Amino acid sequence: PPELLTALAASEPPTPPDEWGLGDGTVPERCEPEAMREVDAMEVECEELICPEDAKAADLDGDDCPETCMCPDDTPTTSDTPCSEEEKCTTTKGCPEGFFCAKPEGLCEAIGACKKAPVGCEDLGDPVCACDGKFYESECIANQLGQTVAPKALCDQGG
Repeated sequence: PPELLTALAASEPPTPPDEWGLGDGTVPERCEPEAMREVDAMEVECEELICPEDAKAADLDGDDCPETCMCPDDTPTTSDTPCSEEEKCTTTKGCPEGFFCAKPEGLCEAIGACKKAPVGCEDLGDPVCACDGKFYESECIANQLGQTVAPKALCDQGG
């Protein structure tokens, strides 16, 4: 009957059980994409990467965490080396004395940037493989001798 429909239309909708909604008797109208991104973001914890002013953080390995700083010309750089052209290098021989060609860790064929070589490596740290295919006592010593850290497999293969 029409009077029943009018009475139903005028009445308040029933309150859904709390397990359906927000705990206050209301139900969200729709799932917000931002809320889903927050849940996804909580699953991945990334180390902070600080890049030079002229570079942007890049995720090259696809794990949703940026691990490399990239210059506008798509060359990698280190977190403390600006992207200016005069500092680019492919080998340490292309750098001024007291500097080495720093490349992103594990990217031996990449274009690097001249960075001041460390002096007096006190904390030896862990042994590392370098881009010349040799093991060094630490990253500091490898850098001091003009080498960038390479994947361990390079040294296991004998360079």
